[in-house]
This record gives sequence, structure tokens and C-alpha cells, in this order.
Amino acid sequence: MADGDRNELIVEFAGNEGTLLPGDELTFGRSGDLVIDANNPYLHRSLGVFAHVSGAWWVANTGSTIAIRLDDANSSSYGIVAPGARSPLAYETTALSFEAGESSYSLRCEILHDRPSFELTRPQDWAGPDDEATRTATSLPLNDDQRLLLIALCEPWLDADGVGELATNRQLASRLGWTITKFNRKLDWLCSKFAKAGVSGLVGTEDLLARDRRLRLVEHTLHAGLVDRDDLSLLDQPTPDPSTPRPD
Repeated sequence: MADGDRNELIVEFAGNEGTLLPGDELTFGRSGDLVIDANNPYLHRSLGVFAHVSGAWWVANTGSTIAIRLDDANSSSYGIVAPGARSPLAYETTALSFEAGESSYSLRCEILHDRPSFELTRPQDWAGPDDEATRTATSLPLNDDQRLLLIALCEPWLDADGVGELATNRQLASRLGWTITKFNRKLDWLCSKFAKAGVSGLVGTEDLLARDRRLRLVEHTLHAGLVDRDDLSLLDQPTPDPSTPRPD
């Protein structure tokens, strides 16, 4: 199908389907044209918008902290749309997903021909400020140690095109130049901090393995775009001998 022929976009969520034509826009979030979950305070009022620009369909991330993931329904390809960024819908069928607190959501987007469209009705003030503050784990302030811990945890994935192996706590502590006691304390506190902000799978279950908790923290960090490959250079700055305790 030639790019110039891609004139209609089908968007489906929770069994409801609508068709967009060039010139239409569709906003989605806690409110907007497509209401994802009006009762989730962790979800932006306006998280994203679909629009037809320069002959192609795009999705723009209009939120401030939640990342949007785009998966090709027919392959393992995917992309991440960071807050404030936009991306073309490059796949014929795209699974668009995101997290808000403990909830995950997915929309199905398909580029088709010759489907009847429906008339959109859009609130005029959709891009205005939230009526209530949106609470997200990605808006939490992080100090230098907390950010370094997340970078070290995610390093194998950032440095290997998404294919990595989780290091042990001792290996991570050595990488950071920390004592194992300091690393464990920092990790416990960070998991508790994210859990209180709505990230599931970090605390609160007796059978939760330490490895599972760290993998869940890696998953959330990468999905939300909290760190990226450029941050790896921070780990290469000189660090003291791991055998010499550093002041916390």
C-alpha cells in the first residue's frame, strides 16, 4: 500500500471502534474524544492525539510523564513515544499501550481503505490544564543516587539493543562503587517510593522474589522512558574502590 493511499485510521478500544479521515483529530486520556479511564487519577487528562500530517498518520504524546509504546502486531518491532514527542504510525496494525498507576491500557490502530467514517465531536478545551493534578510515578523527583541505581539496573538492556541479563545486587553495588548494604537500602527505598506512586509488583507480597522485583523495576523504568542510552556515560565517571565504604 503506497503511503499516499493511507487515508483512514481505525482506532479500537475496549470493543468500541471509530474511523478517522485526514483532517480529523482524536484525543485520548482521562477525558477527551476517547475516554480511557475517567476514574484513574494517575492517567493524564490528555495523554495523546491522533492526526494526519504530511500524508501519514501520527500519534503525539501530549502528556508530561507517561510514555506510549507502539508495537507492530505482525512482528516484534516496537517504538517508544516519549512525553512531548510524536511518531508516525509506521505499522499496518499497531498495538498502542501505556501504564498509569497500577493499570495498563492498550488501543488497536489499523490503517485501512474505504471504511465509512464517523463525525467526531471534540471538546474545545481538550488541551487545557487538568481539573485535578495527575499523579504518576514518572513525575517523582529522583536524587543522583536513585537515578544512578536505575541506570545501573537497566544498563544491560540499554547497552545491548533490548536484550540483557539482570546483574546481581553485589555486581550492581560494585558497578556503582557502593557497599552492598547501601545498595540494598537504596533499592528497598526506591521500590517503596514507586509502589506508593502506583507501580505494581515492587512490594507487598510474601512470594515476591528479589529478582522479580528488580525486573519489574527495570520494566517500568524502560517503559516510562526514565533513562536512556545517553545516561550510560554517568556510570563511567570515576568511582571509589567498592571495598571502601562511602558516606551515604
